[in-house]
Amino acid sequence: MVKELTAGQRAILTAIAEQDQVMLSRRAKIVLGDDAGLTPEQIAEEVDLTARTIELWLQSFSQQGLAIFPDEVLADAAQAAEAAQGIEEPGIDGDLPGEAVYPPVEQAVPGEPNGSASPLTLEALCLRHEVDMAHAQQVAGLAEALFDLTQPTHTLDSSYREVAYRAGLAVDIGRAGGKARHHTRGRDILLEEPLADVGDEERTLIAVCAAFHRKRWQAPRLEAAPAYLALPDEQQPVALALAALVRLADGLDYSKTQSSQLGPVEANPDAIHIPVYGPQADIDAARAMKKADLWNALFGIPIYFRPQVVVEAGGDAAALVPPPGVKPGDLMSEAGRKILRVQYRRMLLEEPGTRLGEDIEVLHQMRVATRRMRAALCLFAPYYERDIARQIRRGMQRAGRTLGRVRDLDIFMENVQAYLAELPAEHQGELDIPLAYWEKRYRRAREKMLAYLDGGRYQEFVELMGHFVGTRGLGSLDADDAAGQQRVQYAIPRVIYQQYETIRAYEPLLRGASITLYHELRIDAKRLRYTLEFFQEVLGPEVEPVIEALVAVQDHLGALHDADVTQRHLREDMEKLLKSAGKRQKSRNGGSDQPDIGGIVAYLENRELEIERLIATFPTTWERAIAPETRRNLALAISIL
Repeated sequence: MVKELTAGQRAILTAIAEQDQVMLSRRAKIVLGDDAGLTPEQIAEEVDLTARTIELWLQSFSQQGLAIFPDEVLADAAQAAEAAQGIEEPGIDGDLPGEAVYPPVEQAVPGEPNGSASPLTLEALCLRHEVDMAHAQQVAGLAEALFDLTQPTHTLDSSYREVAYRAGLAVDIGRAGGKARHHTRGRDILLEEPLADVGDEERTLIAVCAAFHRKRWQAPRLEAAPAYLALPDEQQPVALALAALVRLADGLDYSKTQSSQLGPVEANPDAIHIPVYGPQADIDAARAMKKADLWNALFGIPIYFRPQVVVEAGGDAAALVPPPGVKPGDLMSEAGRKILRVQYRRMLLEEPGTRLGEDIEVLHQMRVATRRMRAALCLFAPYYERDIARQIRRGMQRAGRTLGRVRDLDIFMENVQAYLAELPAEHQGELDIPLAYWEKRYRRAREKMLAYLDGGRYQEFVELMGHFVGTRGLGSLDADDAAGQQRVQYAIPRVIYQQYETIRAYEPLLRGASITLYHELRIDAKRLRYTLEFFQEVLGPEVEPVIEALVAVQDHLGALHDADVTQRHLREDMEKLLKSAGKRQKSRNGGSDQPDIGGIVAYLENRELEIERLIATFPTTWERAIAPETRRNLALAISIL
């Protein structure tokens, strides 16, 4: 607790607390909260910071007093206090007892060089530039831990361990000026400020880490990096290795919860695996994987971060992510934010395994998460500002398309292998030529997917979604719903009944229906299923058999869709193979011999028979979805609202 405030100090702090500058207002509220007898934990809850950050600002106020605020802010606050309470405006020597109101000449203003003042410590400089110290200390500790865990690979001398820690501490020192270009702004702050506890060479190393801690890593960045180029040749590799560690550490607190911790490293000549523990491990590990590009470029030994619980083959990330916590009284916009947050976290959880490509089911689950996000956004879009919904939708569509190309080929190849396994041994090589062609397409699709996941568009989408799902009220249109008609308990029954009516409207159309109509029914059934699952927490238990009936419809029609897509691809690919083979034969001997396509024709016939079987058996699956018992269960499930 700081010493008791004078009446004049309290008036000035109150004036600052009422200003529109959020960071300065929050800083004043911290001191006023302490003066009112609140604990750091209570203040933290009021101003939405961590208790550790509260303690650091109180410590700074104890040492510097009102000098933790810029001159012009104090001047305006003093005038406001005088106007409000008749307090005599204090001068630079401080008319208020025991305290100078304005920063002494030697104190620097945030964002400006320290001038001729006595050098600050690195931590004091961070505080002056409004660094989130809880996040900074977490990144610093993780950088130090990574230094130790990976030392056999980076081989830096142990004396650089402290530099890694300090670089992590200062990584966001330019953030108070805005997110855009804060890495270069932080670099410049560090280069311009002599420090009491850091030498010039070490300060330059820290500045390089700040400059390289964000943005996708590309070697040409070195050509426009003054801090890096100013280093002696022997120090440049050290700077890059430290920057690689700080990039990873910064990613490992992407959730800004300071909750992720590292487990023991598992290293081999081909890769480094580090487990990540904590409630936000899925988000932080996925972000660190994205920021491993500099490490991988420097050392050639990929580093992988794994959440403490690994999704098993055929599993679902749902078991690792808590339910959304939707309540009947939630505004629709906030219910949508909760639901989108769950799918967003599932997508990030599946990303590391999708990149590895060892289990096709992981990519499937990542694609499902993006599809569910799109379905949720479609449902909740009317409750959000159009521009932000459009930006998010574009990112979702791009991610879904990219993952979908690989997933479709996964399914195609899996079905081909299952078909071949049932053939006699002497016929199992009949599709070798087209298989080689399809495998080549698959490799190209994976390469494009990985390029997308490493690229700026995906990074922008992840950051946009993270900000949106983590910021209550952002983009909401229903915040002023005084009558409550845009709350879950009133809006969702109408949505569910409308979607079910859409499903039932297919009933008279299914006799002799086209494949296209079946596909449209599948999409509408999936939309209703997702809606029921999104709101399962607030619906009655009778919703479970309704969801099961819809899953059966979706699976049945999904198999039909896969068989139809396979059939169309087979015909297209067969034509391409025939044309290509004909050109090769003609160029060699003038002939036009046809290749053996018997295997493709046989598989094509197999798919046609499968389509006929699925259409013939669909009425049994469909009957369950529209049965009176299903309708009764749906009504009972909704009635609880």
